[in-house]
Amino acid sequence: MEPPAHVYRTGTEHFTMVEADFRPRSPEETMGNYLVLAPAPTEEDCVCVGEDNYMPRARAECQRFIALLRTKCGPEPAGARLAVKSFLHDFGDYVEVVCYFDEHLPDSVEYALHCEDNLPATWDDASRTPLS
Repeated sequence: MEPPAHVYRTGTEHFTMVEADFRPRSPEETMGNYLVLAPAPTEEDCVCVGEDNYMPRARAECQRFIALLRTKCGPEPAGARLAVKSFLHDFGDYVEVVCYFDEHLPDSVEYALHCEDNLPATWDDASRTPLS
């Protein structure tokens, strides 16, 4: 994304000032690749867009799901990160758990795929399925 530019005029001279964004990048901004996993276990109901207090309830549910994924699949290796990501929708923003990965770090790719292939079915599904 281009920073905003401002054009200034002094007499016959024109110059452009550009605002730079020097804030540190979040891990998500440096990892461009991710897999969308789910907001909750696959056989459980989840908070739905449009319900009362959707966003805080959905974020809490996603955080709980991340904890379950870490119990089931183990901690993320270098280059991988489980996170809550917001997506745009006609009926309002919604959130899902995603696994960011670095395509140059094979362990992070393997972890993301492992999570996708071993999603918990229920909130009680804490059976360990760590990477080999």
